Amino acid sequence: QYTSPQFTSGPTPPGTSIIPGLSVAERYDTNIWLAPASLLPPGTQLHDFVTTAQGSLKLLHKDKNVEASLMGGVDGNVYAHTTELNYVSTRVDTNVDLSGWAQHFAKRAQLRAYDYFRYTPTSPGFLQGGKSGTEDPFLRGIQSFRANTYSNTAAVDGVYPIYRDLGVQAGYTFSLYRVGSILAATSAGPAFFNTTVNTWTAGPRLQMTQTDSIAILYKQNLISQTQTSSTTGPG
Repeated sequence: QYTSPQFTSGPTPPGTSIIPGLSVAERYDTNIWLAPASLLPPGTQLHDFVTTAQGSLKLLHKDKNVEASLMGGVDGNVYAHTTELNYVSTRVDTNVDLSGWAQHFAKRAQLRAYDYFRYTPTSPGFLQGGKSGTEDPFLRGIQSFRANTYSNTAAVDGVYPIYRDLGVQAGYTFSLYRVGSILAATSAGPAFFNTTVNTWTAGPRLQMTQTDSIAILYKQNLISQTQTSSTTGPG
């Protein structure tokens, strides 16, 4: 539903940069409810023009021990006719590479953590992910019905060298997905599930070059879900 502002690369260490971003877009949407007409009240208008204003602020820091980025953004969406659907969505992305600090204890060790939070009344089917190497279990290719949703994913992973270029890689991810009010769905509308996911991985990793590696990982997901009620509410 949005395109994140493009940022320049980070500062040369040591250094800190603060980079603002702002964009305004107009779009015509043929199905603003993200639902079949059969599930909406009779006479509901499906199409509308939408104005989106996006504001972002990105903080970059890099030194010999830490490389970190923090980006927060707010998007405002205004509908020309269906004004009750006007909404604000928010996002916060944090990435921290602590490999420089970890290498004080073990040469070639790697340690990284990231966290990202989303609130939006539109499903996360087309939201952009974080930096390369991050993983969001709630991103999907098909966009489902409108509902106020909150999601947060926090993860930590690292590599501990054991012999030359061979090491052990392990990671843990904790993810939450919560649904508030479901918008414009009838009593026969869709079901949503509050979801909690615990994921862990472990296995050997071989560093082939300075930037390329091969890993064989065992991965396990522990998923807990509870169905939410199909209540409707404002956007």
